[in-house]
Amino acid sequence: MHIIEMARAMLNEKNLPNYFWVEIVAIVVYIMYRTPTTIVYGMTPKEKFIDKKPDVSHLIVFGCIP
Repeated sequence: MHIIEMARAMLNEKNLPNYFWVEIVAIVVYIMYRTPTTIVYGMTPKEKFIDKKPDVSHLIVFGCIP
């Protein structure tokens, strides 16, 4: 449910048409996999899986032109 809510928020924030839905959901999952959660305290899911902190230096604000 959280993925759907985040995807809707991103679509609405940038006034994007619904045909971007699949791409937005993929972005949300990508971001969630690299951000800390309470399930794996003090770590990200990716870090828990591969025993290494994920590199997030390439991430930019959604909708910005790099």
